[in-house]
Amino acid sequence: MSINESSDSFDLIVKYGLHVKPSENSASGKRFASVGYAVSETQLEYVHEELPGDELGNKIAYQTAVFHAVQAITILRDK
Repeated sequence: MSINESSDSFDLIVKYGLHVKPSENSASGKRFASVGYAVSETQLEYVHEELPGDELGNKIAYQTAVFHAVQAITILRDK
């Protein structure tokens, strides 16, 4: 996902310090949009959304993963 594709997602990535990367399950060969967020000073949790392979589908998968990570952060902060 490029910076220009979604300024809203980019703003959330910066604001919450998210770690965004593609990943692949070697057993199944499936590719995922992976977004990590801090649950403590030393631990990251990841949200994974499967990448369908087409440009629009991949963009949506990354945006969905970013928004799910932000939801998780919000829930953790409210506890």
